[in-house]
Amino acid sequence: MPNGEFRVHRLFWIAAFAFALHNAEEAFGITSLYPEPLRTALEPVSASGVQRALVVVTVLPVALALSVSRGVPGHWSLWLLLLLQATLAINAVAHVVFAFLAEGHAPGVVTAVLLNLPLAFYILRRAWKEGWVSASALWALLPAALFVHGPLLAGLPFITGAVQPR
Repeated sequence: MPNGEFRVHRLFWIAAFAFALHNAEEAFGITSLYPEPLRTALEPVSASGVQRALVVVTVLPVALALSVSRGVPGHWSLWLLLLLQATLAINAVAHVVFAFLAEGHAPGVVTAVLLNLPLAFYILRRAWKEGWVSASALWALLPAALFVHGPLLAGLPFITGAVQPR
């Protein structure tokens, strides 16, 4: 269990707030131009559907923070916090790539780079140094985060009904 329980509780709220800010930037910027490969892939996805999906995924870290604030963070809640941070680190890299491909801006790139990436590195480094979870659990974050950011994220528009019929 991590040292400084009160500070760890606050990290859950900080992470949820940073994630909400990032999703708000994406939601309000969803009408911005995506790079061509994504624009074609996302064509059947409505902006309002993506906004609904962003609300759904924003609720999850808030619910986790609420749950942890009512008790001592357990290994599963800590691992979920770390999974969120690892996924957001991958997401930040993806935003930079998308912005590069778009030759400018991609919705969410500002908060991804200036907020989520540094926070992810801070929390993941702290987890490593303080031994919040086992080393094998930390290594398991990489494939899990790739799954969350890849297939799970790609399926979210279908799950939330954001895909428009052609």
